[in-house]
Amino acid sequence: MKYAFNTTTLCSRSILLTFFIFIIGNLQLTAQINGEANNTTNDHQKEVIGYFTQWDAWKGTGNNLPINGVYNQLNLDYSQYTILNYSFFGVAKDGSLHSADLKNPAINNANEEQDPGEVLHPDVYSSWDYYLLFGELDLKLSIDATATAQGFIAQGNGWHNTGWNISGDFPIPCKKSNGRKGLLELGEENGVEILASIGGATMSKHFPTIAADPIKRARFIEDINKLMALGFDGIDINWIYPGRGGLNFQGTQADYHNFTLLIQDVRAAIGQDKLLTAAFNSNAGQDPFEWNLLSRSIDFFNMQTFDINGSFSEKTGHNSPLHNYKSDQNISLETSFNLMTGAGVFSEKIILGIPFYGAGIKTNGNAALGRPVIGADTDTFAAWDGRPFIGPISYIYDTWSKHWDNTAKVPYYTRSNYFLSIEDTTSTKEKALFVNQNDGGGVIISPVWGDLDFSEVRTIYGSKLRFCLETKSPFVNKINQTFSEYFEPGLFFQSLEDGEVIYTSTLKPIEVILSAFDQSGIEKQVVTTVDTQEFSGTHFSWTPSSYGSYTLSATNSNGESETKQITIVFKQLITQQKYDEIFPNRFGVNQILPGEDFFSYANFLEAINRMANIKVVFERRATTNLYRLTRIDKTTNSSTIIRADTNFDATENLSKNIVRQEVDYGTFINEGDSTIRKRELAAFFANISQETTGGWDTAPGGRYAWGLYFRQEVGYENGQIGYVDNTSTVYPPVAGKSYHGRGPIQLSWNYNYGAASEFLYGDKTILLNEPEKVIEDGALAFQTAIWFWMTPQFPKPSAHDVMVGDWLPTTYDTQNNRLPGFGVTVNIINGGLECGSGTEIPKVQYRIGHYQRHSEILDVTTDLNGQNDCNACGCKDQTPFGGIEPEPISAARKTTNSNTEEESFIDQESESTELVVFPNPFTDILKLTTVNEITKMVLFTNDGLFIKELPIQTIIDFSNLSSGTYLLKIMIGEEVVTKQIIKQ
Repeated sequence: MKYAFNTTTLCSRSILLTFFIFIIGNLQLTAQINGEANNTTNDHQKEVIGYFTQWDAWKGTGNNLPINGVYNQLNLDYSQYTILNYSFFGVAKDGSLHSADLKNPAINNANEEQDPGEVLHPDVYSSWDYYLLFGELDLKLSIDATATAQGFIAQGNGWHNTGWNISGDFPIPCKKSNGRKGLLELGEENGVEILASIGGATMSKHFPTIAADPIKRARFIEDINKLMALGFDGIDINWIYPGRGGLNFQGTQADYHNFTLLIQDVRAAIGQDKLLTAAFNSNAGQDPFEWNLLSRSIDFFNMQTFDINGSFSEKTGHNSPLHNYKSDQNISLETSFNLMTGAGVFSEKIILGIPFYGAGIKTNGNAALGRPVIGADTDTFAAWDGRPFIGPISYIYDTWSKHWDNTAKVPYYTRSNYFLSIEDTTSTKEKALFVNQNDGGGVIISPVWGDLDFSEVRTIYGSKLRFCLETKSPFVNKINQTFSEYFEPGLFFQSLEDGEVIYTSTLKPIEVILSAFDQSGIEKQVVTTVDTQEFSGTHFSWTPSSYGSYTLSATNSNGESETKQITIVFKQLITQQKYDEIFPNRFGVNQILPGEDFFSYANFLEAINRMANIKVVFERRATTNLYRLTRIDKTTNSSTIIRADTNFDATENLSKNIVRQEVDYGTFINEGDSTIRKRELAAFFANISQETTGGWDTAPGGRYAWGLYFRQEVGYENGQIGYVDNTSTVYPPVAGKSYHGRGPIQLSWNYNYGAASEFLYGDKTILLNEPEKVIEDGALAFQTAIWFWMTPQFPKPSAHDVMVGDWLPTTYDTQNNRLPGFGVTVNIINGGLECGSGTEIPKVQYRIGHYQRHSEILDVTTDLNGQNDCNACGCKDQTPFGGIEPEPISAARKTTNSNTEEESFIDQESESTELVVFPNPFTDILKLTTVNEITKMVLFTNDGLFIKELPIQTIIDFSNLSSGTYLLKIMIGEEVVTKQIIKQ
């Protein structure tokens, strides 16, 4: 992805000349080579991705390189890339991952399989893995202080790293103090995302069986987590290819759905803030992939638009043609792109491949385009198996004839009966221009080493790393130059379309971006008028004064005058009239305290405005319930850590991935198109209507016209105290205060009041000390409801994410019938009491009734797929979300309890065994029913802290237990079931 680079790590040519001696002596201070590129990825908004192939480090003088080992991380210009894919990790038969250097050399033979191995080669002398990823090494023959500090311990006849969860043979690959850095660190320093690429053409054999087997997928995810712990910024799935088959395996139709499951599992494991990309065949757009589901998980679709022709073809053709160039050649970059957009993939997510290697072919007779192929040209390019990189073979062009195919927009070379299809800078520029002109996402280069032009070797580090300071990369430079210099002559509105209708809950600034260039690429001066205001320049913000229609008129003020006009319309997502129709009997209008209008339309809009200024970053240690929450005030851009659990950074937890999610509360009913926004609003109104309803079957206007009738829970109007959880250590109650249901969502329990207070005020004590504020300020009341709606509470997603289509159910969710739709919002809000009974209970039927009525008033369909049959509106078949559930895909959550036996008990958790607890909530006695034998019962606080082990019984006397919410964990056979119980 695009980030600002740390330019302090780059050395300009003049600095290098002035301080040459200093830098040569202190090369660890420079981040990269001096490639002298005129343009970088900072100059444009496209992705430039490269396959960082680890096996190429073995190439050397036999490949016309200055020395062995120059294809390493030190000789790349990081300013030229946004993402680098460390390629590849292989896939073993059990679902585990392994180093490419552990690949079964006979894997291309029938019946051969790949056995498991370490993700990084355990022998540092037999692989480049550690040198490439971590840089210069200080090899240790025993565990010393340095090794211990870096997480190494002795294990058997070798070592184990507790942070990486990786083992190996002696010597120990410790990072050298002040040594040259590895790919992971250099990427972080230079704003380049480093992804772990899995599979590839020769290591994809076991993908089909793994994707089809939940157990093997879970094993696959275990090693995904291991890679993320190493420091990768994301994952690239390089299954070559689902449905089509590959080296020593056949594809099937089942691959397409199983591919979706695998992708969803990976996304759930790494979180929404990490990158997930995948490789696709050139013409995959015509294959039956589940494109809509994949687009929700995959950031970029990397089209493998190379090897379109080669030594495997019947006739000579181009390795990577930009356009179709003959009647029987219908595969090209253009075709690939059009097939993908036709499949519904956004153009900005489509990445087109450019090969930095050629296809050398031996022909039958004199070489020409379309001649019969004998095989690969291993006469000329023996060291390259007929597939030479661009840089090392520049010496041959003087003796070959160059040709240009003006239809395909690529060159090719011939000599005698030898044919070479390979890029030049012109064809590379043409491909980059195509990406620009078609709003593509960018390009992916294979491999990053292909165009490198090496200078003399300046420094050798240890036995592996060679550094060439003046290394150039002219082809990727041309790509960045083309992306940077692209312009379309004329005057255009880029951020708005003529006739566009913008639905919004409140009037907010909108961004206006214009493009204004003359034929020479010089930007014109532009003045835009709208709503009696005048703006200069091509980029400005404007806030409409009211809802309605506006005409924006832009005129260039230099050279030949040109004017462009567009009309846009602002409409209220919900008007006062519609709001009154939905809530005609709300508190303070007709019945209780008439004239106060506590839940007024104005208070609702004010709540939205207040919440728009809040953003919160959630960080949770994977496999734990430990959080760090950072609140960001968007008005000042100031940030405050509002929660940091004690053991979040404890030594035993540092090796666990941080699952990060950012929630912008300004996206409430403000994400997606107008249909998505209205549907979310209808779902929100339906749930708060049921929480506060005063309706009955024969009520005037019907049962569903009485939402927001109460502002607090009935029975607590006269100072009664309830919903106090004295076991909550994070959000302790205040003596004498009641935390009963208040506001539209009926905010209940001190731990919810405290959490809401942290998010809304940045201080948990405000609502803990004064919970009654929720019924004193109507806008605040709505804020608590929006907070609850927008906030994910692991393992629950936010109701917002469900309704706007951002939630991706895990395999575990799917197995438990939790599928996207209104029903999941019911499960999130009150699933423990209302879902999973097998029959839709009246309360859920009422929620659905509210939803259908409100959807009709707002003129929007009920279902996320655009249908109106409400098939996904109920939750009778959904398993309620547990207080603690298996971590998405692989690992179960743990508590902060340090008791080893109880930790082990928690890790085994499952929810597949039938168990019913009742009544719930209960007063003193709780009963359990199950057809299986109970072997252990343990009670925890709702925060996950161990309280005590209970005697095994089906009737439990909790009369001595304080009121509050607890977790009851019950072992049945080898499975653990968690039930959230409420003692009144």
